[in-house]
Amino acid sequence: MSKYKSEHLRHIALHQHNKLKAAGGDQVNIRPLPTKPEEMTWRDYVIMLLHIGSELEHGLMVQYLYAAYSLGGDSLSPKDQAMVKGWQDLILTVAREEMGHLLTVQNLLCLVGGPVSFNREEFPWDTPFYPFPFKFEPLSKKSLAAYIFAEMPNNFAYLESHYPDSIWGERAKHFVDHDVPFIKQTVKEWVKQDGAHPVGEVYQLIVDIISNPDCIPDSDFRPETYPLQASWDDWGRSYRPKPAPPSGDSPPMDNAKANVIIERTATRTEALYALREILGQGEASELKPKRKNRSGAADAPTPTAELSHFERFVEMFQEFEEKEGSPGWNPVRAVPQNPTTTVGNTPPDPRRRAFDPTPITAKASLKFANLFNVRYRMLLTYLTHTFRLARVVSPDEPNTRGAVMHRIFGEMYNIKTIAGILVCMPLTDKANDARRAGPPFQMPYTIELPLDEIDCWRLHRDITLNSVELCNALLDPADDHLTTAPPAAESYLRTLRNVDRQAITWIDTVLAGLRANEGNYP
Repeated sequence: MSKYKSEHLRHIALHQHNKLKAAGGDQVNIRPLPTKPEEMTWRDYVIMLLHIGSELEHGLMVQYLYAAYSLGGDSLSPKDQAMVKGWQDLILTVAREEMGHLLTVQNLLCLVGGPVSFNREEFPWDTPFYPFPFKFEPLSKKSLAAYIFAEMPNNFAYLESHYPDSIWGERAKHFVDHDVPFIKQTVKEWVKQDGAHPVGEVYQLIVDIISNPDCIPDSDFRPETYPLQASWDDWGRSYRPKPAPPSGDSPPMDNAKANVIIERTATRTEALYALREILGQGEASELKPKRKNRSGAADAPTPTAELSHFERFVEMFQEFEEKEGSPGWNPVRAVPQNPTTTVGNTPPDPRRRAFDPTPITAKASLKFANLFNVRYRMLLTYLTHTFRLARVVSPDEPNTRGAVMHRIFGEMYNIKTIAGILVCMPLTDKANDARRAGPPFQMPYTIELPLDEIDCWRLHRDITLNSVELCNALLDPADDHLTTAPPAAESYLRTLRNVDRQAITWIDTVLAGLRANEGNYP
């Protein structure tokens, strides 16, 4: 995101006075959001902000995934293992819902005529638009504090004023009195003098602009893109909420089951609804006064309410805090911060030592990390291609796009599986180094697609072939790569290689059809 320059940061009166008061009485400004640069139209500016929103969703999603994969280990008691597994499931649920936000942002980009984008900067990274410097790290009290801040509604003053009187009662009061000071101090340490802001600030700015017809007139919208946009039918079927019974009463919400929001938009009203849905699921939509029953007492929280990402992280933070300091308590594996498959020549910045990348140097682990990066690239490339395929094939019939969607769901499984292998493998080949590797989530040099459809499929073929070659190398008995891997790794690699070979055959069939039809789908 280096293209979003700091010289574009000009104060907005609406946000100028939002401050967070850090521990010790110091003030840290909530980072001012940019107003429209003179060289941009309002539509162009909204497209830029939506690209930033996309990068925020992508960045948060992979951070949450890394934190979830860091949880576990054999040192926990059965009871603690169950608690930690519950945390892992909740974080993975939030990550899946962030994926829905990411796709909804792409739909909004289609509506205003902007290019879709699944890009993000490499970690560690910070910009004036991020709530804190993004990095991969094991789950900790401090990282949970940062996640709470990222998903926080408005600012600390608002939270301290409204949360104690929310439906969560004493738990909310404890959070404001006891936990908020720690979160403030954590954010202050992470952002230093740069200031900070919750993610919702960016989306609220987009809402303010799109709400104003003088900024974004109706003529700026492209409703004809509606059938080309990602839909819940494509992505959300596996996360359908339980149906309501004939009585009409909603069943209790399972907050470990993702409620993936993917909104298609054709009008200003639908665009604003989609943005508010994203804001509501991320922030605390349940920050409302406690309802009073006939006796005048406050009702308990309704079990049918879906917890926001903010509330889920608050709940996890307090459970984490209760266990902290217990004998033998360590809920995470010894995975590194910001694992990488490359060793740069740039000397570490002493001011950002806590954010420096950690190279994976163990020979076998490095191979698996490279395989992980290949599958991550495959996922992003297929994701980008779905929006182009929607324009060249009928969305109402079984077609190539449906097959690509199937591949995307397969890659989500592969990423999870390879991450599970990596967190059990050594970071280095040093005999006394107990540290584990971790999924690097390194961005490829580009996820831009070639102009020609034939070249797009050649790209898919090259990436898949690269995966086959890595599987061959890992399975080669002469190199003995599997001795440090979990026992199930070998059978997984063999299955993955077979699936990839079938995929190459399928891609060759697609290519043959395109070449026979002068680059068009049959």
